[in-house]
Amino acid sequence: MIFCTVCGAQLDDSARFCTSCGTAVESKVAQEYAPQPEQPAYTEPVYTQPVYAQPVPEPAPALDKGALIMSIVALALASSGLVGLILAIVAKGKVKKLGQPLTGGNKVAGILSTVALIISIIMMVVLGIYFIWLLVVLIGGGAAAISSFDWEEAFAVIASIR
Repeated sequence: MIFCTVCGAQLDDSARFCTSCGTAVESKVAQEYAPQPEQPAYTEPVYTQPVYAQPVPEPAPALDKGALIMSIVALALASSGLVGLILAIVAKGKVKKLGQPLTGGNKVAGILSTVALIISIIMMVVLGIYFIWLLVVLIGGGAAAISSFDWEEAFAVIASIR
């Protein structure tokens, strides 16, 4: 059994025309032996050597003198606590704002601002502990205890430990 390619009606094997739509029906023999389209011949791909271009180095970022000076001042004031901490944070922000790999003076500014930031944080912790201790001593009546403290006896105990 064969079917019409236009309307899909079922036809006899010997039918030459569709009984429903009148379209000419190709025989199986004609379909099997019809010339097939030729496949394109295989062609070897052609390789071309890529052209090498010299890399162009990026220009070095300009030295941010403000960040360098602020880092140096922040490092100098790091032991003061809050002032050094604020300056170190601002200097670190200026260095980070460059957004490029740091080189030369900018790298020095980045390192100095980081060191100043670390020292300032440590000093803030130490000063915080000191002020808490001072409050505890003053509130707990420690001022009287400190003034009546026998320093000679304390030094004698320390000397005997050695």
